[in-house]
Amino acid sequence: MGRCWCSTSTCCCGRHCSRSPPRSWPSTWGGGEAARTAAALYSGVLVLLALAGVALFAWVIHNDRLHRLPPATVAATRMQFLVGPAIHGAAFVLSWVSPLLGLAVCGAMALNHGRHHLRRRPGADAG
Repeated sequence: MGRCWCSTSTCCCGRHCSRSPPRSWPSTWGGGEAARTAAALYSGVLVLLALAGVALFAWVIHNDRLHRLPPATVAATRMQFLVGPAIHGAAFVLSWVSPLLGLAVCGAMALNHGRHHLRRRPGADAG
């Protein structure tokens, strides 16, 4: 006789039990409703932060308020600023399907932002 997974004392064996056995740990990575909500809230806040960065950048470059930059530099930087909200928005949508994947996308974006700060500058070790 197999082990009974039912919590009642009247169940005779695992084969006749109406409840399924508990899932293994890797199969629970998808999380429940609370995990989806938490991941969506986290990635949603990151979307809002990315949009705030885009708005600030748009204000800075509007009518050459602070600096005169070459148009090619402004266009390239604008495209870089628009990629962030798009990827964070995708992570927001993905977090409702799979919280782990949504957070993985957010983590990949954080690593991408961090790699720019970790680059060694030429001559940084000199004097």
